[in-house]
Amino acid sequence: MKINEITKILEQWAPLSNAEDFDNVGLLVGHPNADCTKALITLDTTEAVIEEAIREGCELIISFHPIIFSGLKKITGKTYVERVVLKAIKNDVAIYAKGRCDRAHHDLLPLSDNLEIWAGEEAKARRYECRW
Repeated sequence: MKINEITKILEQWAPLSNAEDFDNVGLLVGHPNADCTKALITLDTTEAVIEEAIREGCELIISFHPIIFSGLKKITGKTYVERVVLKAIKNDVAIYAKGRCDRAHHDLLPLSDNLEIWAGEEAKARRYECRW
């Protein structure tokens, strides 16, 4: 699947228009036309989460909280947000923030026969085989 195919599904379940005005939701890092066969679901995109996504071969992180909440003026690796964004870009890992669009992470499953969801360390590291 393409990232944009996944985000369309996510946005059918939880429209971005339902997010709070202050939430920065949607695809925050990555190319919408990139291929994705494996995604990781998490509450926050921390440095440990990006490391886990890379280690597990995930091309997409679906996070509740946005890693980029306010504008970034520099991306030098000085803050954990900058380090996560740099590492995501360097390793072709897209980051999608769901925010308060009205559904919990468990409602994101299933997505597709062609996408494996990895619920990360924060979600007790369980794999989910996805089906339509």
